[in-house]
Amino acid sequence: MKTHSYFSLHYGVLSPEEIVQWAQGAGYTYAVLTDINATGAALAFVREAQRLGLKPIVGVELRNGMEHIATLIARNNRGFHEINHFLSRYLHASTPFPKRLPHFTSCYTCYPIHAVNFKLNENEYIEIQVDSIFNLMYKFTELPRDKMLFLQPMTFRNKRDFNTHRLLRAIHLNTLLSKLPTTEQTSSTEVFLPLTSLEEQVKDHWDIYEQTKRLVDTCHVYFTFGDDSTPQNPSSYNGSKEEDELLLRELCAEGLDYRYPTVTDEIIERIEKEIAIISEKHYLSYFLITWDFCSYARSKGYFYVGR
Repeated sequence: MKTHSYFSLHYGVLSPEEIVQWAQGAGYTYAVLTDINATGAALAFVREAQRLGLKPIVGVELRNGMEHIATLIARNNRGFHEINHFLSRYLHASTPFPKRLPHFTSCYTCYPIHAVNFKLNENEYIEIQVDSIFNLMYKFTELPRDKMLFLQPMTFRNKRDFNTHRLLRAIHLNTLLSKLPTTEQTSSTEVFLPLTSLEEQVKDHWDIYEQTKRLVDTCHVYFTFGDDSTPQNPSSYNGSKEEDELLLRELCAEGLDYRYPTVTDEIIERIEKEIAIISEKHYLSYFLITWDFCSYARSKGYFYVGR
């Protein structure tokens, strides 16, 4: 399976936590999240999966509009980094994704079955869905079977969820629900299937199902949460706490005349007290990084808010 949360903007309806909880109740030992052009739900998804003892598989479904280009699945944390780097390059430039993707060292690339008209590389596969099994039998017999994976999209629990999806699509397109084109919404078949139901539907192609499970077994994304986790934020701005504090004092001194027409001992005492608290709470780098962002925005004439 591959699931979409409400981080698939104007498309998905469930939170990442709800997806993990459903997967556990539906008999899965793992959960797969592949939001559309987004990875913002990944940390919440991994956190909840680790809490409940499920294996989290994270990736992304690449789309140009509603056109499905490919699904990327991270093999490890490095693969998750690769996905984010790739997304940033294209989304920030508002550039469509190419039909043939570059090589990813730590990701699996899965193309929809109708798009595969080229030789697949080692980490590239063909994405099979339940409703394409008939085509698999009669239309795509020339494709390599050992490169096929079952990645059934799951977005809705029920009819109500599907109707919510349609409302989100209509809002996104600024159109009436009655005028929403079918090409701008997904099929109502993208329902969450319990493990037993999924296995029943693919039983005649068990070899492909086993291939999919073996691929899932090779994926391992893990993050540490809670008090024992190592902070990912830079511990200093200038290389040391002492240099950070010195720079902060210099910046405060430079801004004194702008803030206060008359500098008094009370003002100096207040500055010293606040710098001491900032240093004690290990916020020196945070204040200086924020200052750096705001200074750059100001130099470019950007609207900005620093807090």
